[in-house]
Amino acid sequence: MYGLEQTLREHSPDTRTAMRQHKSQPLLDALHAWLVRQHPFRSKADATARAIDDTLGRSRALCVLPAMSACQSNNPVGNAIRPLALGC
Repeated sequence: MYGLEQTLREHSPDTRTAMRQHKSQPLLDALHAWLVRQHPFRSKADATARAIDDTLGRSRALCVLPAMSACQSNNPVGNAIRPLALGC
C-alpha cells in the first residue's frame, strides 16, 4: 500500500480516492479475511492473538478507506516523536 501511495502523490484528490478504492481496498479485505482465518489457531495469551483481536476489533475503521486527499502514512509523525519516545 505504501508503493501505491507513492504513485498517487502527483494525482488529484479524486484520482487518489478512486485508485485507493480500486487497488487498496482489495488488499485490506484480504488482510481482514486472513486475520479471521488465523484467529482460531492462536492461544488467547499469545501476543499475536492479542494483536489480531485488537485489529479485528477495529477492522471496521481500519478496512474502510476514507475519501481523503492526504497521504495515509503516519511515518512523518512517528519520525518526529521517536526521539522523545527513546529519550534522546
